[in-house]
Amino acid sequence: IITMIGAISGIGGGVIIRPLLEIITDMSPSAISFISSWAVFSMALMSILQSSHETIKIEKGRGTMIAIGSMCGGVLGKLIFEWAKTASGNEALVGKAQNLALLVTMGTILVVTLLKDRFTPRNYTNLFICMVYGIVLGMLSAFIGVGGGPINVFALSFFFAMETKKAAYHSIYIILFSQSAALVSTFLSGNTPAI
Repeated sequence: IITMIGAISGIGGGVIIRPLLEIITDMSPSAISFISSWAVFSMALMSILQSSHETIKIEKGRGTMIAIGSMCGGVLGKLIFEWAKTASGNEALVGKAQNLALLVTMGTILVVTLLKDRFTPRNYTNLFICMVYGIVLGMLSAFIGVGGGPINVFALSFFFAMETKKAAYHSIYIILFSQSAALVSTFLSGNTPAI
């Protein structure tokens, strides 16, 4: 149900799945992030495969550069998560840091959205800026253990002047790239959590 709503709105569902799993299970933050990543990746893959007939098309330049950047960021975010887990020696503490990062990110998006009249939207077309945005988004999303959909939709609307439906479609495309990179990096590093 969550990923169905996520596919329709472009938010993916990870921002709901991750906290929900934390509340209703006693799984480790690694296992919760892994499950959330798989659910959101699966949703994004199916959405993109089924939407080839859509009238909205991915912007080959900006959309693909953001997606490629998000792949790099997805790998970096997973590396940061593993480093934090090892450095702290306390996975529960890292889980709390993930929750705090999610709360701050979503709170910031809420405040800016409510006060959007006070901000001037941008329309960045520079491909380097697109890639940097993708890296930051992918890193944040992978560290938190979500797909990053609400962040994508907000940023695509605010920084890249995309209307809502186009931003939602591009968000799913970006999630597919970032989550595939994060999952491959988890498998290759041998840090696949026991579930």
